[in-house]
Amino acid sequence: MTLDQNDQNDHSKRIVSQKTNILVGLSLDFLLPYLLCYILLHYFNISTNVKVFSFQWQFTLGTSFRRKLRKKGPSPKIPDLWVSIKRVSISANQEDETDMETFQMEIDKESRKCLFRTNEGKYWALVAHGGIQTTATERSANTMFAVEWMGRRVALQASNGKYICTKKNGQLAAVSDSKLVLKLINRPMLILRGENGFICHHKNSNTLDANRSVYDIFTLHFSDGAYHIKGEGGRFWYVNSSGLVCSDGETPDDFSFEFLEHGRISIRGKNGRYLRGQGGTLKGDGATPDSSALWEY
Repeated sequence: MTLDQNDQNDHSKRIVSQKTNILVGLSLDFLLPYLLCYILLHYFNISTNVKVFSFQWQFTLGTSFRRKLRKKGPSPKIPDLWVSIKRVSISANQEDETDMETFQMEIDKESRKCLFRTNEGKYWALVAHGGIQTTATERSANTMFAVEWMGRRVALQASNGKYICTKKNGQLAAVSDSKLVLKLINRPMLILRGENGFICHHKNSNTLDANRSVYDIFTLHFSDGAYHIKGEGGRFWYVNSSGLVCSDGETPDDFSFEFLEHGRISIRGKNGRYLRGQGGTLKGDGATPDSSALWEY
C-alpha cells in the first residue's frame, strides 16, 4: 500500500483497532490504549414493520453489542413503542427508554447469527407456539436469530424458520413474515477501515480515499431505515454518476448498513451498489459485499 508523505509524517491521530478484548479486572495501564476505541465504538438500534420495532447495539470492542428495540406505529398519529421485558415476556408496548428496553446483541462467528441478552443475563429464546421469551441462560439453536438485510428493512428469523413480528397484545412471536427497521442510536461517530486502510477525505478533491494510515471521523443521521453520512463542513456523502463516493453534498444521499459478519459491515448506496475501495479511492459500484466492500467500524 502506497502512503502519502503527509500520512507518513502525521502522528496526531491514533489507529483504532477492534481486534481486542477487554476483560474486567485488567490493570488500568492495560486498558488505557483501548479507551478511545471504547468511547468511539459504543452504541446502536432496530425496529418491526407491522408496527416496525428497533434495536440499539452497543459495541464492546467487536465481541458483542446492545440494541433497543422499537415497534414503529403504522401512522404518524400512533406513537412508536419500545420493545420491553415484563417477567419473561418481550412486548413492544413502552413509550420510554430504560434498561428494560436495552438488550446485548452477540454475533456468533461461525453461523453469523445473532443472540440477544437482557440486562439480567438471560437470552431471548424461541419457545412453544412460536413465542419469544427471556428464559435461556445458555446459547442454543433456539437463542440464535438470522438477520436478512433488505435495504432500509431487515427481517429477523428464528430457528423455526418464521420471522419475528408483534401479536395483537404487543408480544413478540416468530409466527409470521415481518420486516424490521434497523436504527443505530447513540452512535454519532463513524470510523471505517477497509482491507487497504482507513477512509479519509481526499486532500485535493471532493472524493474519499480508502487506503490511508490515519482516519477521519464522520457522523451518522438516521432516516427511516437509511443513514446520511456527514463529513467536513457539514457536507454529506453521495455517489455521483461515475460511481465515485463524494463528500461535498448539500443534500444527503441514503445509505443502508448491513452487519454481515463479526466486526465488519457493508454499506449500500441508494443505487443498490456496495461501497468498496478500489485503487485507493472509495467507490459506490460494488455488485457484491466481497472483501473490498467490508469495513471494520
